[in-house]
Order: sequence, then C-alpha cells, then structure tokens
Amino acid sequence: MPKNVSNILAPAGGLYKRRSYQEDPPFTTPDADNIWLDDTIDGRERVGSRAGFKTIATHGTNKIRCMASVRWLTDDEPAVRKHTIVAVAGTAIIYSGNDGATWTNASTTLNVDAPLNHGPLVACSLHQKVYIGDSKDEGDSQCKVFDPSTGHCVDIDQEDGFVSGHPPPMNCTIAVRYRDRLLLTGQNYVNSELNANAHQWYMSRSGNPADWDYTETDVLSAVAGHNAQAGELGEPIHAAIPHGDDCIIFGCSDSIWTLRSDPNFGGSLDNLTERTGIVGRNAWCRSSEGWLFMLTQDGVMAMPPGCGDAPRSISRERIPDDLLFVNAMDFSDKWVSMAYDSRYRGVHLWISDYTHKEDGAKHYWLDTKQVLTQDAGNVASFWPISVAESIDPFSALAYEGIGSDDLSDVILGGRAGGFRVFSTDEDTACEAESYVDIGPLSTTSRQGSYLNGRLEQINAVMANSSGTVTYEIRTGPSAEAAFDGPIIRSGTWSKQHSLVRPRVRDPYFVIRLKGAANTRWALENLTMVTEETGRVRYRD
Repeated sequence: MPKNVSNILAPAGGLYKRRSYQEDPPFTTPDADNIWLDDTIDGRERVGSRAGFKTIATHGTNKIRCMASVRWLTDDEPAVRKHTIVAVAGTAIIYSGNDGATWTNASTTLNVDAPLNHGPLVACSLHQKVYIGDSKDEGDSQCKVFDPSTGHCVDIDQEDGFVSGHPPPMNCTIAVRYRDRLLLTGQNYVNSELNANAHQWYMSRSGNPADWDYTETDVLSAVAGHNAQAGELGEPIHAAIPHGDDCIIFGCSDSIWTLRSDPNFGGSLDNLTERTGIVGRNAWCRSSEGWLFMLTQDGVMAMPPGCGDAPRSISRERIPDDLLFVNAMDFSDKWVSMAYDSRYRGVHLWISDYTHKEDGAKHYWLDTKQVLTQDAGNVASFWPISVAESIDPFSALAYEGIGSDDLSDVILGGRAGGFRVFSTDEDTACEAESYVDIGPLSTTSRQGSYLNGRLEQINAVMANSSGTVTYEIRTGPSAEAAFDGPIIRSGTWSKQHSLVRPRVRDPYFVIRLKGAANTRWALENLTMVTEETGRVRYRD
C-alpha cells in the first residue's frame, strides 16, 4: 500500500480531557506539564518548555500573604513619579523602591494573629496610598493605611480626614477601590467561627476613605450594605471584585452578585448566578481587555467587559474535573491567587496547598491568545504547571513596572518569602521537567479500529538553539490504549533536523516529548510517514 506523509502541528489548543481519546479536537493534548505556547527561545507560538523563574527579591521566610502597588508623586520640585510595591509577609508590612529589589519594613505590623485561619489578605491603592485589610481572632483590628512617601503605616482612624465618633468597620480582610470609595468587607471569622456580619459590605465617603459617617444623606456619603437602597446580601462575602466603575462583583459561597452604579445614587444589587460562588478572596483577575476571570466551584469562569452578562464556564469544556470544588474558602487547605500577564497574554492560576501535601499544589497557565471554537464560550487554553515547594506562590500581583521583552509583569510572592517573575532570558530555564503528549494519532486514513497501519518514520524539526529532548513513542489497538501503553521506542533529538524510523504496527500512537530540568527547548514541526497494512486482527 502507498505510504502517507502528514505534518503534525503543535497542540496549540492546550490540555483537553472532555471527549474520547479518539475524538480529541485537533491541536490539543491529552497530557502536558510545564509547557507554554510561547517558546522561550524567540517567542514564537510553538510548544516548548515554559519560562523559568527569576528571583527579584527575598525577604525572610514568611509567606507572602498579599501584594499591591501604588503610584505616587514626591514633593520635590519638580515632582518625581514613583511606583512602590507593598506586601504582607507573615504579619509584617514591607515595601520596595521602584526596582522591586530592596525591601524595607514599614513602621506598623498587622494585627492578624492566626494566619492559617484568616488566609490571604486583599489590599488596594487609593489617593497615592495603600489600604490593607486586617483581622484578628480576639479583639478588633482596623484597615491599615500605608503612605509610601513616609514609609509609615497607621490604623485608618489615624488617617487625615477621619470623622470622629464614626468608627470604621473592624476585622475586614478585603480592601478594594470602587468609584473613588474604599470598600471594606470579608468579616468572615471571629474566634475561628463564622461572623454574623460576614455578609456585610461597607463603603467610605466618595473622595475620603477615612470618612465612615453613615448618618449623612448626600449621595457621596459613606454607606453600608445594611442601610443601602440597593439592598443587602444574605451570604458571607468571599470576594469583592471591582469590574471597572460600572459595578462591583460580590462572590459568595454559592452565588455571585453585582452591585451596579453607586449605592447612594440609583444603585441596584442583582443576582448573576445562584448555582456557584467564588472560592477565595484572590481567586479572580481582569485582563487588559476587561475580561474578568474567576475560579468558582464550577471551575474557571469568564465574564465579558461590562456588567450585563452572566459569567460563562471555560474550564469544564476542556478539563471537566480538574478545577471543580477547590476547597479554598476556609484557607486551612488551599490558597488561590490569579493574575493577568500582559507580557505573555494569559492568566496565572495558582492553587497552593497550605501545608504542601504531595498532591496539593495545582497550577495552570491560561493562554488567552488562543480563542478556539470547538465549544461555545472558550476564551483560553489550559496548560498545567508544576513548581518546587520553595517556589510555590501564595500571592500574585500584576506590576507593569517590571515587565520587559523577557520578563513577565506578574510578581509571584512565594511560600518562603521570595518574589519571582517568569523570565525567558538565556540564563533562565524551566527549573522542572517539562513534557507534552502529541496524539493519539492514527496510522491509517480512517479513524476507528478497523484498519491497521505501520508508523514508518518521524522527522522532527526542533527550534534553532533548542536543547535536547527525549522522545517516547507509545502505540496501541485503540487511541486510549496508545495513551496508556508502554514505551516501544525512545531516544533523543538534539539538533534542528532529526530522524527516527520506528517501523511499529498498530492503529494508534502517541509521541511524548520531554525536556530535562533547566533546559530550554521548542518544537517547530513533526512529519510522520505511515502505511496502511490491512484490517486489525485482535488477540484475546
């Protein structure tokens, strides 16, 4: 029978586990780890090892519980614009200069005395300062205000403009900016038990984050959920997400709500879904195009710009079971953080295990460049990532001041006090093993288990300057058998053009490419030569 020559294109669609092995969509992979579509050699869209981590700073050994950045102007003549990163390491507030390399302790620490129970915190910038959520099991703790021009941090009732006699809300772990107001919420636990005010939210006066006088009646005055015209939530709030100035999204245990407009001026509280909720305070991010991504009990969901559409599922269409029911609401098991990467155009999703059990960490890179249409609603491809325990991130921050041609603009705050970014420079490579499965592919012109064929030859074209990769070939009488089957041929490809002649007979085969740790590699193209050999003859 005549031989067939076919090009095998890279699985740009990422991980796919929904359909049968035989009917996986083209350009997807049944298994991969530490693979990116943007190769680390010259940035082209071809599969290869992911970027490696570059350490930009270290600060002690405490977990980095949250990060925020603030732009501010000095009092110099002329004024100098600066960009400062603020982080919470354990219970200490630390901050950096413009370069993010030298870190200094602020003058005040947090009141959190049970980090395991209270989990990550949420901070925001407003009026050239940073407001940091705080909480304590026994006693009250206030939102902290950090001033980068002085390096001092105070309780919010010590801030200029505070209205005496009107105390701010206490024990709020979430601080976000919305329509020039400071919004505080997340009063989830007191003495490790659910707080009766866990469903409440509070907003300062517009233009004055230190004014919490709810007795005023003008439209700019402070307002709280229990006395707002817009209405009150009935579930504990686990996340507060400003979706521009049009609305703010409240993620609860089993529902998602949107507060549209200003609560004192025609605002309305509307339900988006009563079937699922957001799993954690930092389990969301927004892209540069305004898309909102969030991890829910139903997997990853995306919400288009604006506040008119309900969130749509995007992970269950590709990886149905991988991201369901992540237990990150009590923070004793998982901490979730997400950040949008403008440099590489995608979403970092980090699910870190608090005690780092062997199967606890589960991380994904969501490549949003690839908008594929095999299933309605897809706006990302999914690529699993594995990291060492010391690198395991507990927080993430999109920080435009550090992005470059070879550096991500997302800073990852680690389990052990380090600050890292992904880097594609020549001195940085993926610190872990990387691999991708290509297939299952058929040796015949027909899909199915009727005809048999032989895999005669594979021509591999690696990227120029690619490191050595190991190839493994598995075959079987069915697509699933080939995926799970034993390795029948293996070897290495170490140059641009490589050739292997397996001459193995089976209807299906899978090629796995593996790169060793600290190796940069990328695949340009594969060509296979196959020949039909007749009908499949099954053996008992």
